Amino acid sequence: MTQLARHVNKALCREHAIEALDKILISGVSVRTICGVFEWEKVAPRDIILDIELSVDLQHAGKTDDLSNTVDYDSITNAVVDHIRSRTFNLIETVAEECAEEILKNDQIMEVRITVHKPNAMPSAKCVSVCIQRNKLLNV
Repeated sequence: MTQLARHVNKALCREHAIEALDKILISGVSVRTICGVFEWEKVAPRDIILDIELSVDLQHAGKTDDLSNTVDYDSITNAVVDHIRSRTFNLIETVAEECAEEILKNDQIMEVRITVHKPNAMPSAKCVSVCIQRNKLLNV
């Protein structure tokens, strides 16, 4: 798909489908892992922090008050944490991308936005972060 086609497709998806969905927000998920390209970053695990936004249809769950009609955000969070703990990373971009792929395996989730924060990544900043957004309509 060309860059232009991807942007047009993305705009149409957002305008007509995904923007209408409800959101589940999971903030401040702390995970201890090895993440970095420098030798001093590979010596000991450090905390990275994730903020996760799930785009889902929550109307049926809201009307029925039944967990089976919504996304079990505890299981989603546990899957992401387990994945991050299972390996080491050079880049927080990779952490974000792999977490998005893991989350989009859930049939109910149409889109995910993930922000990965790496505290104390550099002396002149409190934190460095990346934010990505992925959806099923563009990732097929």
